[in-house]
Amino acid sequence: MKKTFVLTPRAVRSENILLGLGSDNTIAIPMDVMDVLYEVGNGYDEDAIRAKDVLDYIKTFPFKQLVSEEGVKQENGSRLRIVDGFYDVKIPGKGKRLKPYETRILQVCLGLKEQREEVVLISRNIPLRLRAESLGIHAEEFRDELLPELNEQYKARMVLEIPKEKIDYFRANRELSQREVQAELEGKQLYENMFVFLKDGSQSIISCYREGKFHPLEYFSCKPFGVKPLNMGQNMMIEALMQPWEVAPLVIIKGSAGTAKTFLSLACGLEQVIERRLYKEILYTRSVQEMDKEMGYLPGDESGKIGPYLRGLQDNLKNLTNASDSKKNGFQKDGFDIKEDGKYYLETGIIVPEAINYMRGRSIKDTFIIIDEAQNLTPLTVKSIVTRVGENTKIVLLGDPSQIDKRDLNVRNNGLSYASEKMKGKLDCFQVTLTEKESVRSPLAKLASQVL
Repeated sequence: MKKTFVLTPRAVRSENILLGLGSDNTIAIPMDVMDVLYEVGNGYDEDAIRAKDVLDYIKTFPFKQLVSEEGVKQENGSRLRIVDGFYDVKIPGKGKRLKPYETRILQVCLGLKEQREEVVLISRNIPLRLRAESLGIHAEEFRDELLPELNEQYKARMVLEIPKEKIDYFRANRELSQREVQAELEGKQLYENMFVFLKDGSQSIISCYREGKFHPLEYFSCKPFGVKPLNMGQNMMIEALMQPWEVAPLVIIKGSAGTAKTFLSLACGLEQVIERRLYKEILYTRSVQEMDKEMGYLPGDESGKIGPYLRGLQDNLKNLTNASDSKKNGFQKDGFDIKEDGKYYLETGIIVPEAINYMRGRSIKDTFIIIDEAQNLTPLTVKSIVTRVGENTKIVLLGDPSQIDKRDLNVRNNGLSYASEKMKGKLDCFQVTLTEKESVRSPLAKLASQVL
């Protein structure tokens, strides 16, 4: 049966939703939702950009047809219409918590349902969906926008059991064809740049799968900026982070706190900026909800505004440039001059902190970019940043999809997981997912994360 999907303001701004609800259905946008879109579009943030895009798309159709009962036909065959009216429809027990436009949305849903249409409300607003269901209106999220559950998302690593003679061949020839292990794969899916542990009983060797072959890690013995990796997760991070930008312009690293994501990213960045002179600087930014939304209201210039949010960066720099502190935190640092507490790199411009707001729209070249806490970014923000990267630039996305602080984001629609799922199997992207066992936190911190 054909359905009529009624959209809320935030649902309308979901990417591709107007063409993503089937070719034989109708997409209905209440007139009050159009009013909200127009108001949102007057701003300059991400919501405003998306609202403007939607309004520009709608403006391509004749308004007289849009407000008709038939609506307009879109390129995929579905109908799009703007719906007004149904003001006399009663909302039982609506209370005082509904916003005016939410009341109108429910009135439109009930009005269309009375006309014997199969109505589905599409909304991210859980209370509104519950209210709709209590009124007999089916409500759901936009499913095409949702990623897999967290435990089903791409991990970029695999254990592959193979005979000893094939491991010996790999060691001797420094490569192994996928054809040689096709029987052992047994339907397992290989992706480009996946880290594969080739295992036979008790012995195991790590490899990287690329273009039909397993290869040994190129940077297995590398100690970036004097840092010695302590586990296989850190070896994989170094392999991805040290690859030249022509091979790996994008690196995505997922893992819980304490897995050295930021620490090793800074170490590899400093190694390539100072020692190897491959980039001119490290650009460091992170997503913090308060910073993202309230930058314009904080006093001072940009550096003064973002200063309070960079203490994690400063702690990592202090550990990285202080041998005794590094050893205390489970790292070994060899033969590099100690430069106070890391402020040297900030004061000289080797590391440039920048607010995430100011990165959109830039074209950045010759830079090693670290974006921390990327799980708090929306897919649109990640897309707008990654697509602006210029020549000789490497971008690193770090975060923990299970630790999201931003409203309206979750493990299935955040920017970090979005980038990971969309970029899996792409030659230009290396990914690493770290396990809890690869954490280098103190025993107390590990215990607390498990039981508290």
